[in-house]
This record gives sequence, structure tokens and C-alpha cells, in this order.
Amino acid sequence: MEQPKVHYPAVFVAAVIQFIIGWLWYGVMFQQLWINATGVTMEMAQEMSGGQIAMTYLGSFVAFFIVYYVMAHFSSYAKATTAKQGAQTGFWSWLGFVATSILVNVLYTMKPFSLWLIDGGYWLVSMLIGGVLLAVWKKKEAAS
Repeated sequence: MEQPKVHYPAVFVAAVIQFIIGWLWYGVMFQQLWINATGVTMEMAQEMSGGQIAMTYLGSFVAFFIVYYVMAHFSSYAKATTAKQGAQTGFWSWLGFVATSILVNVLYTMKPFSLWLIDGGYWLVSMLIGGVLLAVWKKKEAAS
């Protein structure tokens, strides 16, 4: 099997974009719906210490970076070089690994299906954008 080509700046930027989408998704667009579905309150969030918040953000960013590092492998194996191919890679990665995992969590924790829609939608949008980015932003090969 050919060694995958991973363009680390694209992986990093995809992780940053997911972080920004998360802020918009959970902080602006679906905040109240997410609060209602999870039972997490603003008061609970405000009780987190600075260290807890920093670890949450750092842990999230590391997880996002890993997601796009692995997706860069999939993109390389699929030879995705166009926006459409990147979106397809993002979609199939989301459907096969993320949507199903979130569904199982929602079912076993007996949370409302709306939580799956909110969380799954966030990951779908993020992974579509990340897949496109990874497919079209490739490292320039050194001239021979």
C-alpha cells in the first residue's frame, strides 16, 4: 500500500475550522436546543474552573486534529483531489464512524433524538468542510 500523503497545515486548519464551527453551532445557533437535550445548564458551565475549560478546549482540539489526520489518510487512499471527492470522503467518514457512534451514545444514555440531530449535524458540516479542505489543499511537490 502506498504511503498516505498528509498535508499537516491542512489538517491543522481543518481542526481550527471545526473549533470555529463548534462555537457557532453550540454557542450561537443551537445553544438552547442543546441545553434542553443534554440537561447541561449555563450555570453548570460557568462553574467550570479555568483549568477545566482549558483542558476541554485543548482536548477537543487534539481530538479534531486526530480526526483530520486520519481523514487525510482516507483522502489520500481515495485519491480525492476535488471538492466533490473531498466532500464524499467527509460524508462517508461521518456516516461510518461519527453518526453511528453518536447514535449509540444517544440511545444508551436515553437522550432525545434531537441531540443526535444537533451533534450529528455539527459533525457532518465540519467533516464535509474538512474533507473538501484536505482534498483540495495539497502540499506542493518539489520540482524535479
